[in-house]
Amino acid sequence: MDNLVAATIVLADGSVKQLSTTSNPDLFWAIRGCGYNFGVVHEFVIKAFEQPNDVYAGMLIFPEEKLEQVFEKAREWDATKQQDEVVYVSFGRMSPDYHQPIVGVMLWLNSPSSEEFQNRFKVFYSLEPIIDTTRAMSYPESNSIYNEYIPYGDRKISVSAHFKHHVKISSVKKAWKSFLDFTDPTNELGKKFVRCTSRYDFYNREGMREYKNDETVCPTRDQKIYSVTIDARWTDDKVDKEAIKWLNQTRELFFDETTKDDVSIMNDCAPAVEDMEKLCNPEKVYGKENMEKLKELKRKYDPTCFFNKWIPIKI
Repeated sequence: MDNLVAATIVLADGSVKQLSTTSNPDLFWAIRGCGYNFGVVHEFVIKAFEQPNDVYAGMLIFPEEKLEQVFEKAREWDATKQQDEVVYVSFGRMSPDYHQPIVGVMLWLNSPSSEEFQNRFKVFYSLEPIIDTTRAMSYPESNSIYNEYIPYGDRKISVSAHFKHHVKISSVKKAWKSFLDFTDPTNELGKKFVRCTSRYDFYNREGMREYKNDETVCPTRDQKIYSVTIDARWTDDKVDKEAIKWLNQTRELFFDETTKDDVSIMNDCAPAVEDMEKLCNPEKVYGKENMEKLKELKRKYDPTCFFNKWIPIKI
């Protein structure tokens, strides 16, 4: 979205418009964060950047008894993290039988140097991982690290929670217990959900701050945000409701009276359609300061609200 240079969109009335900062700039602004409210984009022009070097990336796997220590180290690393490094902490069960619950730490560094990698992430190596898959690789390959954990072919849905502060370890422990109980392969329901996961993001957002808030429909881009994504995966459509119930209940574990709806961000993880409006308030997702402008554009480009899915602008 930050590197979107231009787009071609088909509006509700069937007309086609070219969008950029100089051609229909009002609609170009709107689609950078709220595009599904205005039309079907059939072409994007994206600014690309050269990636001259390989990177170093992979997973460190820890046993469940090191859960709290991993999060302590993640906070320690987060205090000094640099823009060219990323950390995700995740819950899961180790294949092939998915009985063994593990804590995974995905590490990424924009350098192929093993020595530099070990130094940057030494706080995690000090915990002595039981498995280390990290290595030098091409940039495109590093983008596929998660592919083996989220393959095609089954039912999937995710919800996310976002905060302006670190997730409390007490909430992490509650979510861990919820994960263990729901994915317990020793009971019939747990067997259906052994491939569920949760992910805690610690990536650097400094690059986002290079763009002004008013350049996109994203009111939190200048803020420090931490995110949790809870992923449900299963194959039996008869337990859809159980999956959605668990996702929403786990999400609520991260909130209390001081953090409820602290931040609301629209991303590729979403609740069930019936819960969308409850969990994704448009004014919080798009920003109160943007809503009136978005409504004006909606009245101009889609007055019948033909496009009304996902998180719709109501006029």
